[in-house]
Amino acid sequence: MDRDIINPKATREQVFNAISTERKYQAQIIASDKEICGTIPKSLGDYLVMLNSYMNKTLEVWTNTPGNEASLHMIRKIAGIAVKCMEQHGAPFRKLSEKPSYKNV
Repeated sequence: MDRDIINPKATREQVFNAISTERKYQAQIIASDKEICGTIPKSLGDYLVMLNSYMNKTLEVWTNTPGNEASLHMIRKIAGIAVKCMEQHGAPFRKLSEKPSYKNV
């Protein structure tokens, strides 16, 4: 069971590329099956519910599946949903001039 948390397994570029492939996949699903996915834009709350639901599914997968790979597939899906949400509702930039703090939103 490989649950190594010390050594990085992917570069930031590889991570962003994986998320991009997920968004392309999600767009294909939406385009091919509007009956299941619907055509009405989702509210921010709809996305929060989806993110929470997929996070709960991911915790279940991680708990019951050896290794990290299955959970990482789910995390890629979650990241894709978050990206779609920001595409639809906006993507505010982080102010890099702020002093890093857990209190900053």
